[in-house]
Amino acid sequence: MEPKGSSMINLGYLHGYDGNKCGYCQNEKGSITMGFSASHLSLQDYTDLMDRGWRRCGTYYYKPDVPNGCCKLFTIRMEASKYQMRKSHKKVMKKWNRFLAGEDVRPGKEENEIKDHPVDENEKKIVKAIEKKDEQSDDEMAIMKALKEFLDWVKANSAKLAQILGWSESEVLQVSEKTEKEMKVLKANAKKFGDYTTNLLMLIFADNRARLGQGGIKNVSDFIGKIRDLAVETLAPLVANMNVNIQENGYIGFALNRQNAGVITESSIKKSMEEEKTKKPQGDMQIEESKGEENRVKKEKVRKDLTAKVIEEEPVTSNPKARKFEIRFERAAFDKESFAMYQRYCKDVHEKEKEDKKGYTDFLCLQGLEVDKMESGGKTLQLGCYHMKYYVDDKLIAIGVIDLVPKCMSSVYFFYEPEYKYLSLGVVGAVKEIEYVQEMSKYFPEFKYYYLGFYIQDCQKMVYKGEYEPAELLCPYTYTWVTLDEELRKRIDKRETRLSGKNAQIPADLDFSSTNLDKYVKDKIKLNINGAQVKLIQLNKQYQDHFIKSFKDIVTGIGRRLSTSFEYGFTK
Repeated sequence: MEPKGSSMINLGYLHGYDGNKCGYCQNEKGSITMGFSASHLSLQDYTDLMDRGWRRCGTYYYKPDVPNGCCKLFTIRMEASKYQMRKSHKKVMKKWNRFLAGEDVRPGKEENEIKDHPVDENEKKIVKAIEKKDEQSDDEMAIMKALKEFLDWVKANSAKLAQILGWSESEVLQVSEKTEKEMKVLKANAKKFGDYTTNLLMLIFADNRARLGQGGIKNVSDFIGKIRDLAVETLAPLVANMNVNIQENGYIGFALNRQNAGVITESSIKKSMEEEKTKKPQGDMQIEESKGEENRVKKEKVRKDLTAKVIEEEPVTSNPKARKFEIRFERAAFDKESFAMYQRYCKDVHEKEKEDKKGYTDFLCLQGLEVDKMESGGKTLQLGCYHMKYYVDDKLIAIGVIDLVPKCMSSVYFFYEPEYKYLSLGVVGAVKEIEYVQEMSKYFPEFKYYYLGFYIQDCQKMVYKGEYEPAELLCPYTYTWVTLDEELRKRIDKRETRLSGKNAQIPADLDFSSTNLDKYVKDKIKLNINGAQVKLIQLNKQYQDHFIKSFKDIVTGIGRRLSTSFEYGFTK
């Protein structure tokens, strides 16, 4: 599809690579991005930008410097027709369908349903194990109790910590009420953390950022380097049945210790995982009390298999109380009902009332892309920025903010009504978005990909995107797509950023290796100033130096075609 009009870039918000505070690891200058604001962007141009590692937030478009940034943000996508649903996602969708069938699936109900489900004699022991109170909540409470004791220790040992940080004894490491309130224990999504993780040290770093910076500790990694040994030494005895590890990005990991007590390292976690992979499953496994790691692995496998079986085989029965469900597509725009739900979502899920009307509108409601449509076989595919609204019995319960371009759906954001949190609506939304791409690709073969934004392996909030398989990551060097598998995950754990093989080559449009960038931007880039076409060398020296520096970064990130087809000017 050819662009209907030129994309207009606002010079007032155009900048080359610079460092800012990272929203993921809180590194003060670790997030390195370049970007620009565009009052209008064609669908094809944005498609090309996504395939070059760009992402939009409202009408601001940005590209992270993956090799040099603190957190490694890789563009991630999947071909919808090849989607392989995980058992955990099947479980969520089964629960969702039962909810729509009229069943009460709120917390506390499912346990009874599993108990009542008939199983054969060989499975009774396992069912009994499942019926027992889940140890997870106890583990989480134990970790939270340990973290509170750790905070008490921090307050009581301020002099010792001050010495380690190079401060005077009169200074203390601050722990705010906000930190005590916002510290969380979460299930670990990245294997290197173990079973659980917490953001506590990141919050403590944020409480003391200004003072730490004055002492030369510029980021979370520097902070962790100073206190890691003492923190592990202090925490380990407080969680005697777990192993403690602390990552450079500030996350504390807790691995349930079923064999040998003590502190473990990141390498020992990886070694343990490798050993588990080499073990072959055996038939007729029995759940029995054992301290051996091998039996633990067997029990866990059988428990998971049985749980999946119970859920997958349970029929959805008819119910006169069945709920009406529908999805409505609307062009992205502000409305009071959606905004009110977004505010409730932010308060409940993120514990923040951070967005006013303008912030919400700028983030999720602006029409930055051109509007168009494609028609085929009696079907119409609307293109542009949309809100995918989920209604149950005519009540709005969730919204997926999406971009629709000729080759893909790009998921921008998803939020929901907090009272339905127990339905795992984030998973439901992703599956419904994938199903939409699958259906429309029957009529529009080019429309086949589902883009999920950025995948960050070290970030609990972003690593889940790799669960929608088979996933592909964009190599930030060659701009080729590489399958996300266990081998690639190991390489990313080692901080590798070139994902493609040695023989992969950068597209000619993006290859500036033999180009004089100063000369290129001076000759090729033309600005629209008050209706007149102006070259950079026609600007006064101050503006000329600024824009030449910025455009040298921009053109290498967008390529020759886009850099010369974009219009650049000052817009409101």
